[in-house]
Amino acid sequence: MAREAEHDAESGAESFPRARWRLANVNADDIYHWLTKLQKPFAQRAHPLLLHNLDVCLGYIASVCNDIERIPSWLLQHEPLTVRNNQAHAFSLIVRGKALMTLGNWPRLLAFAEETEARFAELGNLFGRLHLLLFKTVATANMQQRNTSPSEAFLTQALELARPDSLLTSIAEYGGHLLPLLQRLGNLHPERRDLAQLVRLTKQYAKLGRKQISKLTLREADIMELVREGANNKDIGEKLGITQGSVANSLSRIYIKLGVGSRIEAINKWAEESPRGGAS
Repeated sequence: MAREAEHDAESGAESFPRARWRLANVNADDIYHWLTKLQKPFAQRAHPLLLHNLDVCLGYIASVCNDIERIPSWLLQHEPLTVRNNQAHAFSLIVRGKALMTLGNWPRLLAFAEETEARFAELGNLFGRLHLLLFKTVATANMQQRNTSPSEAFLTQALELARPDSLLTSIAEYGGHLLPLLQRLGNLHPERRDLAQLVRLTKQYAKLGRKQISKLTLREADIMELVREGANNKDIGEKLGITQGSVANSLSRIYIKLGVGSRIEAINKWAEESPRGGAS
């Protein structure tokens, strides 16, 4: 059983880099299918860590696509398991941050980056430090739109950290979140060929996140009506016959569709749009 689990883990580990490498050049649905087909054999092994790691890989791909509906709901709600392998744990934390980024709650993302900084320092993880700088870049760019200096400073640090190892793909995968800032830096420094190359690559990934966010489904509209009435997740679940986890997952998707980052903001936005106008 242990050997079979190790073999499955190796299969997943090999599949993820291939999926990530192909993501900018093929249909994302093909990548999801490629990874999700591992779920059945992993579940048959009854090995929680394998399923956890597979969820993390799926979460990474979905966050690159800015696809909130494909991110495992637990990544939006709490931190990943602590595992013995420091590099695997660091990667899980990165995906947790990327999942938070899709929610668009910039103060929460910035707080996560600051809280996680010491942990990555202990792990001595360059990849993690790079992503924390990128989280800070995205968060501050959205929180301080009239002052680009803080976000540009974080992005410059990230570029300097990535340059020795040419970690261009890791930056480009932030797509539309970083493209305007990268273009601005490229215009300010036309002599830097690495920036021009990075902008071209980032444009490829930006296309992945351009899908139109649909209006709320009828079920999501029902949830928002109950939220507006003051119901908590437990009450909503009981009234609609679904679990509290399903309610929380639906609310995460609703926040993205409404362009908000909290329950109060969602209530206000829903009230503005019309009582049942969000349903489709």
